[in-house]
Amino acid sequence: MSKWWLIAVLALTVLPARGGDLLWPLPIAPALSSSFGESRSTAFHAGIDIKTWGRTGYEVRAVDDGHIERLRTSPWGYGRAVYLRLQDGRIAVYGHLESFAPALAERIKQAQKESGRYSVDLWFKEGELSVRRGDIVAYSGESGAGPPHLHLELRDENNIPINPLLADYAIEDSTPPVFQRVGFVPFGMESQVNGQSAPTSVALRWDESAQVYATSKKVQIHGRVGINALVWDRADAATNKLAPYALKLLVDGVEVFAAAYGRVSYAEAHQVQLDRMYIDYGNGRGRFLNLFRLPGNRLDFYQGSADGLLRSAAGSNAAFMAEGEHVVEVVATDAFGNSSRARFAVVVNAVPVVAAARVTERDRGWSLDVKVGDADDALVEAEIYRLKNNKWQSLRVDQIAVGPNSWSLSEKASLWKLVVRDAKGGVDSAFCALPGQPSAALARMQVETRPHFDWVELALSFEKPLSQQPEVLSAGRALVVRQVGRSRYIASVSLDAQSAERSVVVVQLGDRRRRIELLQVAVRPGEERLLDLADGNVQLDFSSQSVYELFFPQIELFEPEVPQGLEIVSGGYALGPAVQFDKRVGVRLRYSEIKQPEQRIGLYEEVETGRWVLAGSERDGEWVEARLRTLGRFALLADVVAPQVELLQPKKNAKLKDRRPLLRARIEDLQSGIGREEDLSLELDGQLLIVEYDPEAKEIRAQPEDELAVGNHEWTVRVRDMGGNERVRKSAFRVVK
Repeated sequence: MSKWWLIAVLALTVLPARGGDLLWPLPIAPALSSSFGESRSTAFHAGIDIKTWGRTGYEVRAVDDGHIERLRTSPWGYGRAVYLRLQDGRIAVYGHLESFAPALAERIKQAQKESGRYSVDLWFKEGELSVRRGDIVAYSGESGAGPPHLHLELRDENNIPINPLLADYAIEDSTPPVFQRVGFVPFGMESQVNGQSAPTSVALRWDESAQVYATSKKVQIHGRVGINALVWDRADAATNKLAPYALKLLVDGVEVFAAAYGRVSYAEAHQVQLDRMYIDYGNGRGRFLNLFRLPGNRLDFYQGSADGLLRSAAGSNAAFMAEGEHVVEVVATDAFGNSSRARFAVVVNAVPVVAAARVTERDRGWSLDVKVGDADDALVEAEIYRLKNNKWQSLRVDQIAVGPNSWSLSEKASLWKLVVRDAKGGVDSAFCALPGQPSAALARMQVETRPHFDWVELALSFEKPLSQQPEVLSAGRALVVRQVGRSRYIASVSLDAQSAERSVVVVQLGDRRRRIELLQVAVRPGEERLLDLADGNVQLDFSSQSVYELFFPQIELFEPEVPQGLEIVSGGYALGPAVQFDKRVGVRLRYSEIKQPEQRIGLYEEVETGRWVLAGSERDGEWVEARLRTLGRFALLADVVAPQVELLQPKKNAKLKDRRPLLRARIEDLQSGIGREEDLSLELDGQLLIVEYDPEAKEIRAQPEDELAVGNHEWTVRVRDMGGNERVRKSAFRVVK
């Protein structure tokens, strides 16, 4: 039996709904490649993706009685799509179709002919295009984004997407969700995870005896800390990773957070960035689902009023976690009731800090002088090491009181290390080199500013280990400096909206000082704000609804490195912190002298090292603007290279018997990109054809509506990129009898 005969047999069979009143839309067994609520770059996945196993052309049927309310064609998004208003008022949306049923295709064809464009958006009234349950409305395909599959979306009568798996469709699924990692995210300058202000994550392993995902590691937390999880689900029919339906967070058996992904409004879909985080933790990269609710989050699938943040007794007035060890559990459940549990321990503890350390020379050796702090312990254990033959050798272990301490060092070593531990497992360390490290090292110090909402972490890096920790002062007050490597240090600087517009931080090493300036201009919820930065070369335009909570923008200049085809028009500006905005913020960069035509200039964002994408190109005088939901690294660049065009079919001077040949060309632009249909055209014998653009295949296609006459024919492809650069390619073929 051939596979095509089998497909034909399946096409004659309409599978009934299993678990609800709606018909399954395809004549093949249910299998999912994506589920409701999965992460997309700017929104939630609002439906389910039905797997078609790499094939196109399956009959797509009406899931119930109703009428066609909308038909749409587009190169992007859902591609070809059908919107079916059901008899109960809900809307079924079918996306990424290969073609429409004949009656619908005729409406599309007529609209395209009238507009002269491929993209059309048609609306119909009830009674114009009625359908019955099981009627063929389209054929599955791969138009728009993604490989072959059928996107099926179910919306309520108010056009809000709802999860089709909860009541209407039951997929064979006996597989519970899988946990890979659990993440810990500190919020606020005083909050820490394992003594650090950066997020971290821990791998989880399945514990067969306990029937949970677990880790033996105990994470130290202090202040406000959010938990998130790298977790996914699977159904039986396919191995694709799916989103879980519901999540719960419990601390010592008490539920503190719960979410169930049953519906999500398009108006709030951009808040996906508040519900989950794509973070490279260094030891675990992925899209972690947040088990906490950030300020401004209006998504309505959370249960209860608690925000889910773990607040320790130390460093929080709203404490519910006392000092010591606590058991945390995360429960993930899919739409069919399969669940998994992750269990791990956290220790509420302010870890000790080596706040100052230096090696000084004495008459008969050296002295290691330190200052140790600990917010919740009076005594800590201190262990001293020396580096010998490239290995650390322990010299002594002492129980010491927090505060100043000193040891005589009779042994000789190029580098010493001090490790302090408290009784609850908190650890900090410091490294010190021999005395005599020149203070000129300060001039070669590398400074990285890591902005947060209302504070900035300074990361200081030196070429070699120092004999003493650098001092960092803000407003005349010495800050706590922590060593995070042999020659790396961090200090946290609080920002104050009531003080001057700039905060001056001084780094001191020996007799040398270096100044660092931080912006101290606050942007508040409910306030419009236009900020001029970088000597008037950068503007940030905030609406009253842009920010969720108070924050202080920061800016650093850098020299952009760009690939071939782009020219630098302005310097680079790193804008932070990378907070999410509710209403888009205008980011504007100024240019004064340019060598390239204005239309070639755009505001580009560096999305990864050396890779730039066009963020916007709106112009107002000398300003170029993009409207964005987060900050990043930007520069004005000029696109100086026209798109690439390769004529694929028919070949030059080909002889064809087909009177309506398909004309195909491959197009690509690696700089500003191709983003408008009006920038693509294909002429045949001087007549414009309706062009279909496939961005993923990087291809345009067109076919003459009428049969061509026998003889020679010329066709021309014109492609313009977003920078205004145009490429024209011509070719000819001959139609023969």
